[in-house]
Amino acid sequence: MTAATRRLPSRTHKSHTIRERNERIDACHSSAFSVLIKSSFTFLPHGSRMVIRRRIRAILIPLALYCIAGALVGYFVWHARYGQRGEEAKTAYKARIAEKTAELNALQNEHKNWQQRIDLMQSDSVDKDLLEEEASILLDRVDRRDLVVFLKSPAKN
Repeated sequence: MTAATRRLPSRTHKSHTIRERNERIDACHSSAFSVLIKSSFTFLPHGSRMVIRRRIRAILIPLALYCIAGALVGYFVWHARYGQRGEEAKTAYKARIAEKTAELNALQNEHKNWQQRIDLMQSDSVDKDLLEEEASILLDRVDRRDLVVFLKSPAKN
């Protein structure tokens, strides 16, 4: 082979062979055997499918990323609202704190009352009225000088 007849591999060589192949495919389509050739096995002209895939890819990839980002944001927003440490739990904790604070105040008042009664009993002279009252309550006894009033219980229907 001489240098004039020998082909060197280059870009034009590849595109030239592709062009030749496309021409042969077009020749087969025009003949009577075009029914036997399956379109999925044939080489399509360069560009038509690739552009469609690029367009689809250009739309679907950002759409998928937006969907994933939206799902992540939705997940965190939902847990910020209804999660274990969310706003709903915070409101429930505040209500529970208010309830427990009221209970604490009532118990502190009761403690103060009992402390006053204990202080009266621990002094050098015990308050006799207080001692008598406590004894009568504990023993379910009434002094003969005490006035007892019986009330009628309300009628039950």
